[in-house]
Amino acid sequence: MDLRGEVAEAEEIVASFAVANGWEETLARKTFDAVEIFKTHNALWQRVLSINGMPLDTALPPGTTMVAGIEKRVLVAVCPDEYAKVYPEYGSQPDSWRRLIAHEIAHRLHVNLLDGNEDAMGPSWFFEGFAVIAAGQTLDHGLVYTTATEAFAGVREKGPLAYRRFSAAVRYFLKEHPLKELVDHAGKEDFEGGLETQTHPAPSSSVTDDESCAIIVTDDDIPSGSPIAGALYVEEAAFGKGLLTADVVAAAQGFKKAGLTCVDVIDSHDGAIDPDPLGKIGVPVLTPSNTEGWVWPFLGPMKKKYVIAALIGFHSNAGQLGFRAHTINDGIKALSIDSKTVGEVAHLLLGLGSFDIPVGLVSGDMNAVAEALGLCPQAGGVVVRWLSDQGETEFLSSEAAAQRLSQSAIQAVERRGCLFRPSLPVDVAVATYSKEAVRDKAKTCDRDWEKEMRESGLETRHGIETGTNMQAGLTNGSLHWSSKVHGWLSCR
Repeated sequence: MDLRGEVAEAEEIVASFAVANGWEETLARKTFDAVEIFKTHNALWQRVLSINGMPLDTALPPGTTMVAGIEKRVLVAVCPDEYAKVYPEYGSQPDSWRRLIAHEIAHRLHVNLLDGNEDAMGPSWFFEGFAVIAAGQTLDHGLVYTTATEAFAGVREKGPLAYRRFSAAVRYFLKEHPLKELVDHAGKEDFEGGLETQTHPAPSSSVTDDESCAIIVTDDDIPSGSPIAGALYVEEAAFGKGLLTADVVAAAQGFKKAGLTCVDVIDSHDGAIDPDPLGKIGVPVLTPSNTEGWVWPFLGPMKKKYVIAALIGFHSNAGQLGFRAHTINDGIKALSIDSKTVGEVAHLLLGLGSFDIPVGLVSGDMNAVAEALGLCPQAGGVVVRWLSDQGETEFLSSEAAAQRLSQSAIQAVERRGCLFRPSLPVDVAVATYSKEAVRDKAKTCDRDWEKEMRESGLETRHGIETGTNMQAGLTNGSLHWSSKVHGWLSCR
């Protein structure tokens, strides 16, 4: 593992989180000057004592083990193997170590937001939950609190997996309070009491009849109910199509229960979603073949004003250890937004944000949801497929997924989701594999490689300066997003 590269990726994770929340000014204050990695947690603890001039026989509090931190501008951490050994419940995922480092950097971001006042960070459950969310760690997947009483019971519970309960509690309070508000108030004496007693009217009550539509953007890759199924390009496609459609139905029903009068489902793959079950509940499925004015490859005509969006069925990025890992198509090696490597989820967050549409719900594998929550912690996430600590595939049953997706859609309307709009100008760039590599893949599918390469613009690296492929810029005072990259360049 390239540890230097992992640290750089961790910095990018926190930087993306800061930008998404309007905290760009804090990025100018670098949080550490050196990095030191240790083979054992005991060696790390000895170094921490030395850095702070403390007696070397000082013991950690009983029941605790330190695996990372930033001490006097030195980032210290145990190696990935030691982290997985000490905390197998947290450290066994492929990107666990990177996100551990991001977690520690996020603590310093938090302090910088408070002008260096660590005492204002609030109770431990809040600042640790903040760091989990900022680092994009999905430690709390499957744990959803529905009341303040449940959330506080969770954070006060003793025992293992505390960070899981802490981050779930922070996500619960984000349903009713902006993150900036929580950060500003966490250090005050009445912080917890105020959260326990305050109630807020559901924002969805302000939605008017002429703008009460939701949009569900679907991918074809990661439904619930199976460790392997997808809706297209795999042997289990017919089965996967049914599973994915059921996930979409659950999200659509949740939006309708929340009071929205219309829901549109976007199937840009033209065949990943079965329109019949959705038609029975009055929800149309828009595809390139049945819809006029299909201007935006992933999003369709975009002629309505949508108040909330959901992304259903999304996958890991190209190069990640996850499920059906790719970014947009098999010709793309990497996609970046403002020099930060991201995937389709971030791409769509940016695209929907350019239309002033907040994203309130994302489902898919653990990496897709982690990317969404890292950029938009106010969004809800439902992980339907993930890798266990032993590296085995686990998945959420269709029944459990239906409940969570429906409930998350309701909550998304209440909290209005997350509008992802980075500071302008935005640079969106694509790095591709060689023409030869893509040609070889396409030939195995009997595809018209030359035509697809020409239409998708994959022959060079593109960004805002070239104005081709993908771009985001200032147009009439607002963010404008466009994309021509679409389609598959290999059989799957």
